Amino acid sequence: MQAAAAAAREEARRAASAHQAQVAAAHAQRRAQAVLLRKRTRRGQPVMRFRIDKVLHQLQAEAGQT
Repeated sequence: MQAAAAAAREEARRAASAHQAQVAAAHAQRRAQAVLLRKRTRRGQPVMRFRIDKVLHQLQAEAGQT
């Protein structure tokens, strides 16, 4: 009984750790994307290259799923 309970706790701990790592990676990716999207030109206009790249990647991912 105790071995099964310990194994279940260990599995739950591993799953929580994996989930936490996945959340941290997603957060880091969102921060990196936000930094790029906040970039401005000398005249204060947004740098469109990063916005176009984001839309392009979204379209390519969508096309790959269907």
